Amino acid sequence: MAEEAAIKQYNKIIKLTEGKDYVTQDLAVRLLADEESHKVLFESFLKEYQK
Repeated sequence: MAEEAAIKQYNKIIKLTEGKDYVTQDLAVRLLADEESHKVLFESFLKEYQK
């Protein structure tokens, strides 16, 4: 799932920017939250269609 790849990448960015680039880190945290919510939404769609 594309969301999982994005989540993994945003987590890497967050770790790399720790203590160095707070603006980029904040953006990555916000984007990570969006991707995590998308993942939950898409997983709920999958469960609905698999019934």
